[in-house]
Amino acid sequence: MFTRRKILLALLEACGGELKSTDMEKLLFAYCAESGKNYYDFFPYKFGCFSFLSYQDKRVLTKQGFLADCDSFKLKNRQTHLGNVDSDEQSRIVSFAKRMKNLRGKNLVHHVYINHPYFAIRSEIKKIF
Repeated sequence: MFTRRKILLALLEACGGELKSTDMEKLLFAYCAESGKNYYDFFPYKFGCFSFLSYQDKRVLTKQGFLADCDSFKLKNRQTHLGNVDSDEQSRIVSFAKRMKNLRGKNLVHHVYINHPYFAIRSEIKKIF
């Protein structure tokens, strides 16, 4: 399995196993930006940072049985994914998830827009912030 998919699954697990699509996209972006590792290419879009590749991976991981077939990003079973990344990455993911656990929805979008304003240039929702 590609490392980026392992990261996506591990991050999702560390964040409780289910996230709305917008929250997953923002957290994945913030994690990549913070870790300095470009697992996914993001660009400014209607709702801020967006990666076509993350949604392609969602489709693949759903077909492979790792994610539930639904609108959100939801782990399909209780299998551990954090153990599939190296220990340094695992520590970064767990620490990141703990720090970001209270940021969801508008608060998470606001956090990303403030810290990465370039990715808000095409946003249709930046007016609410």
